[in-house]
Amino acid sequence: MEKAMGRTLQQVTESLPAAQCATVEARAAVLIEEELPLQDLRKKRKFTQVDVARRLKKGQDAVSCIAGVPAVRSGDKRKLKRVGA
Repeated sequence: MEKAMGRTLQQVTESLPAAQCATVEARAAVLIEEELPLQDLRKKRKFTQVDVARRLKKGQDAVSCIAGVPAVRSGDKRKLKRVGA
């Protein structure tokens, strides 16, 4: 007996109603945005490392160390937004 293969992501996506597909795409965009690297987030807001450091009451060297981390976690990003970074 031959085992049937599962459906691909593309097949599943194409079978969704347009409204549901739009909802999935919007959620994906939010999740991608939440994992934005700190440098990209900083540049998007037109802040230097010094600007971010001042708002966080940290040294620029601390922000530089954080910038080496591949992505800012959602909770960290919310903290940065609260301080205006």
